[in-house]
Amino acid sequence: MEACSNLTGRMRLESDPKVVNRWGHATTTGPELSKWWTALVLFLYDTGSRIGAALKVTPADIDLDRGLVTLRGDVAKTGFEQVLRISPQTIAAILPIPA
Repeated sequence: MEACSNLTGRMRLESDPKVVNRWGHATTTGPELSKWWTALVLFLYDTGSRIGAALKVTPADIDLDRGLVTLRGDVAKTGFEQVLRISPQTIAAILPIPA
């Protein structure tokens, strides 16, 4: 978790326009790397899901109020839908990530 929190920069989202700053470097407006990786690692720890399945979770699959996430059958290795609990720490890490 310390390694995640020490990351700098931002994620480039598919929806991000390719913006170049005045020094010619590409810039992005996505979430901070440290927050994104922290949320992902905590999510993987809580759910035991594979990274591919975790990356296919949509905002509609997460109920932050109840602390539940649905792993759809079409993305899970087993092919079965699973409803899993996520910890308050994971919920807090997910909240700042834009949907």
